[in-house]
This record gives sequence, structure tokens and C-alpha cells, in this order.
Amino acid sequence: MAGERVFRFRVAVDDAVRGRVEDVDLRLARHPSETDEHLVLRVLARCLLGDATARLSPGVCRGDEPPLSVPGDGPAPRLWIEVGRPSPARLERAARRAEAVAVLAEAGWRPAPPRARRPVSVLELPAGLPARLAARLERTTRWRLRRTAAELAVEGPGWTESGPLLARELPAGP
Repeated sequence: MAGERVFRFRVAVDDAVRGRVEDVDLRLARHPSETDEHLVLRVLARCLLGDATARLSPGVCRGDEPPLSVPGDGPAPRLWIEVGRPSPARLERAARRAEAVAVLAEAGWRPAPPRARRPVSVLELPAGLPARLAARLERTTRWRLRRTAAELAVEGPGWTESGPLLARELPAGP
């Protein structure tokens, strides 16, 4: 599509919480209406919540699809992953369509409780991290991502961004 920019992300992931060490190599087109911060959130969601089977959506142009999903055995995704600040209605729709729902959000996101059939897992990034990483984007971006139970560190050539990482849950609604 005209106006798209293609980025390559090469991320060395060391996730102590999930016991995973992997090299992630992604080529993503940023839709003209997508911000750099949203693109960064999609990459971080793949690294922190997804796995090798995860499917990234083409961007922000398809409203009924998750930004990232992990396929299940049937037609429904095993995991529907939202990024940013999804609305309660979007979370409710995701909970109807997938076995589990997770959100990668920036610190401070407090949505109205969704009326979802199951809890929604939330992983909160350090405040301002997506914007700081977006400011460092290059056509080929190389990061080393380290996650512990309480902290996330993202390293690039000659710099490190880090801060607290909070996992919480939005309870199932009525």
C-alpha cells in the first residue's frame, strides 16, 4: 500500500518469567495511519506475550482483528493480544472470540471493567517506554530485550531503556 514503511526488527529476547530465550526477526509494514509508538507496541507484544506461532496483523487497518494472535487448535485464537488502550467493548469482543485475552499497555492504563466472560491479562510497560523506543527506530532496528518478574530492559547500540514491569488482571465481568 502506498505510504507504508517497512521496518525490520531483530530482537534477542531473554525472558526469565516465561523461561524463553529466542531471536525474533520481524519485518513489519507500518500503515500510514499507524504511529511509531503503536508499531513498537506490536513488536514488544510479540516478544513479551507471543511465541514463534504468533501472527501479527497488517497494522491498524483491520478493526475486527487482533494486533497479534496465537493460533489455537480450532478457528478461534488461543490468545488474542491487544496493545495500547483498547476499549472495554473491544476487550469484550476479544473475549468472545478467543480462549484468552492479553493487553500490552503503558503504565497507568485503567479501563472501565469489560463485561468479559473471562479475565483479561494486562502487562504494563514502564511509563514513556514506547515513545522512547519509537524515537530510536531505524529501518533495521536491533534490540536486546531482558525481562525479569519486575523489570524490563531494552538495549540498543550504546543505549539502554529500562523500568518496572507490572502484570495484573482485569477480572471477568458479570
